[in-house]
Amino acid sequence: MDLTHIQQLVADDFVSVNQMIKDNLSTNIGLIDDVSQHIIDSGGKRLRPLLVLLGAKLFSYDQDDRHLKLAVAVEYFHTATLLHDDVVDESQLRRGKPTANAQWGNKPSILVGDYLFTQAFQLLIACRDLSVIATLTEAANTITCGETRQLMNAHNCQITLEDYLSVITDKTAVLFASATSLGGILAKRPPAEIEAMYQYGLQLGKAFQLVDDALDYEAQSDIIGKNIGDDLAEGKLTLPLIHILKHGDAQQQQLIRQSIQQGNLTHLPDILTALKATNAIEQTYQQANQMVNQAIEALAIIPDSIYRQALVALAQLTTSRNH
Repeated sequence: MDLTHIQQLVADDFVSVNQMIKDNLSTNIGLIDDVSQHIIDSGGKRLRPLLVLLGAKLFSYDQDDRHLKLAVAVEYFHTATLLHDDVVDESQLRRGKPTANAQWGNKPSILVGDYLFTQAFQLLIACRDLSVIATLTEAANTITCGETRQLMNAHNCQITLEDYLSVITDKTAVLFASATSLGGILAKRPPAEIEAMYQYGLQLGKAFQLVDDALDYEAQSDIIGKNIGDDLAEGKLTLPLIHILKHGDAQQQQLIRQSIQQGNLTHLPDILTALKATNAIEQTYQQANQMVNQAIEALAIIPDSIYRQALVALAQLTTSRNH
C-alpha cells in the first residue's frame, strides 16, 4: 500500500481539510494571506492531518466535522513551527522554494507563524472537548521546549544520543503522536487504545526525524528541497554525526567537532566520506527501522481494519522515502 492508496482511504475528508486549510487563512491583511499561502502551498505531504483522519476512520468517528477541524489545526501547528524554525535556522530553502523569511523577512514570518497558532487554537476551542484541547496545547508547549533545547544545543559536541533522541521526541514526534491519538479521543475509546495510538505516532515521528537527518547528508538538494548539509551549517549534532563521534577514528572525530563548533561546510566533502566509512547513514536508518517496528507493535491491541493496515503501511514507508 503506497501513500497515494493510503490517502485515497480518506479522500473525501482530505479534500475537505485542504479546502478548510485555505478558507481559514483568507483575511483582509495581504501580508498574512501571502505568507501563509506560500508555506501552505509549498508541497507538504500533510502527514499529520492524514494521521488525524486515519485515526478517526479507524474508530468509525462520523458524528460531526470535528475531526476535520482538528486535522486543520494540526497542520496549522506544524506550519507555524516551520515558519519559526526557518527564522531561527536562517534557512533559505524549504521544499525546494525560498523560505518565507528569505522572501518577506523574519518579522513577517514570525508574525504569520503566531497567526497560525491562534487559528489552530480557535479550531480547538470550537471542538469543545477538554481532552482534545489538553492534548494539543500540551503538544504545543512540548514542541516549543524541544525547539528551544535544540537551539541551546547548537555547536555543542557533547550532546549524547539520549539528549538527541529527547529533543527530536519533543520537537517532532509529539505532534505525530497527538495527531494519531485524536480520533480515539473524539470517539471516546478506552484509554489503552488511545495510548496505543499515541505510542504509534511517537515512534513514527522519531523515525521520520531520523530519516530527515540522514537525508540531510545523503539526498540531492533538488529532491529534498533544501541545501545539503544545512544541519551541519547550523551546528546541529544529529545522529549520523553522533555515530562518527562514537565509532570514527581520531581524525574523523576531530573533523566533526571542528565543523559543529564553527558551523560551516568547509569540511563537508570529508565528512561525507567519514559518514560512508563508518556506515553512519546505514546505522541511522537501522535505528529508524527499529522505531518503525515499535510503532507497528504499538497497534497490536487495535482491532484490525483497512485503516489499521494503512497505519502499518505508512510506518513502513517512512524509511523508504527520499524527501
